[in-house]
Amino acid sequence: MNKKYIILGVVLLIIVVLLGILLPVIFVKDKLIITNFEECVAAGNPILESYPEKCIAEDGGIFTKQIDSLDQFQGCQIDDDCIPLPSDCHPTSCINKEYESEFTKPEICTMIFMYEAAYSPEDCTCENKVCVNKNLGRTSLEE
Repeated sequence: MNKKYIILGVVLLIIVVLLGILLPVIFVKDKLIITNFEECVAAGNPILESYPEKCIAEDGGIFTKQIDSLDQFQGCQIDDDCIPLPSDCHPTSCINKEYESEFTKPEICTMIFMYEAAYSPEDCTCENKVCVNKNLGRTSLEE
């Protein structure tokens, strides 16, 4: 009788170990493995309103959109050429307004306020033929 309980215990232990190994493999097999920003977006994950954009995967992984440099969009002659980067809710960069159509404005933004953000064209200036944000380095409204 004792031998039967030992054999039953060993069989149950083997079943539990196999289930512990196989169940995660079965459920993980169906999940998408996300390795970059584009795959994260395609899987329907949320995108942060930042520049560059960031996507948060279900497993908590954060993927950043790879972008070309803004240098090609920042050339200017006068201050009136410059506007805040339209694709960002709280832009810290300025571009030449002739390139505004190259960027997509966010549909919705948070109500936070960032001292360094350029929220209006007056926050941008043309220095050495490059559009720059006058607010960079700012830590309060007084500056």
